[in-house]
Amino acid sequence: MSRVAWDTVTGLVTGSVTGFAYSVSKLTLVSAPVDGQAANPRTKWKVMKLKYAMTWTPRQGASGADNEISARRALELFSKWQPDPGTTILQFVGYVDSEGGVAIIETDNVEEVMAATAKFAPYNRFEVRPVLDVADWVRIAQEGISYRNGIS
Repeated sequence: MSRVAWDTVTGLVTGSVTGFAYSVSKLTLVSAPVDGQAANPRTKWKVMKLKYAMTWTPRQGASGADNEISARRALELFSKWQPDPGTTILQFVGYVDSEGGVAIIETDNVEEVMAATAKFAPYNRFEVRPVLDVADWVRIAQEGISYRNGIS
């Protein structure tokens, strides 16, 4: 059973989905076990960190000289940049063709992801996607196959 409530004053989304309660506020996901039909107010809520794959490619299209000026400025900004305290960079690699790269990051606050991309948006095009460890991905994919095979 799934229930969801949205408080339009605070922007807080709360609800429960079969065995778990959740609350989303400022795009931070938290979860806790559910006692029966409703969450126990004494339960300590655990903040869930999510992983994201963030790819970037340089925004080009001007002359070579203009692109070089943009690249120089982007590298100058990057040399001063630090990730927000709630964000952990698990892997940070650049493509050998100099056309961008990939970072695997973990955070409980998606606003920190946007804070990072906004600083470099004039120079790079970003794609950010939530990801799972492959063992979890395979397990869930197999559950999906089992579900589909169980329905005739």
